[in-house]
Amino acid sequence: MRRQADRGPALRRLQGARRLATWETAALNGAVAVAVAEGPEAALLIVGKLDLDSYHPFHPTRADLLRRLCREPEAVAAYAQAVDLAPTDAEREFLGRGRSVAQ
Repeated sequence: MRRQADRGPALRRLQGARRLATWETAALNGAVAVAVAEGPEAALLIVGKLDLDSYHPFHPTRADLLRRLCREPEAVAAYAQAVDLAPTDAEREFLGRGRSVAQ
């Protein structure tokens, strides 16, 4: 019984982290919609406030927005991060092509 009580604070922190991650991933999706409706600059303002550095879809989203704003050096760096975090060879190949276009 005591073991479960001891895990309470850790479980609450984990639940809080999950809520935050869920909120931030939803905000990333919202930024994509903003890019369509208002343009890449407005979307990049949202993306710039997110702490999703280890979430692999974050980097290609950011890279595409930067590319659309003709900010090539930043886009290339963001594509490189996306390639590094991509979980499959197919994704790495696809993102590598995006990096080539941004150069």
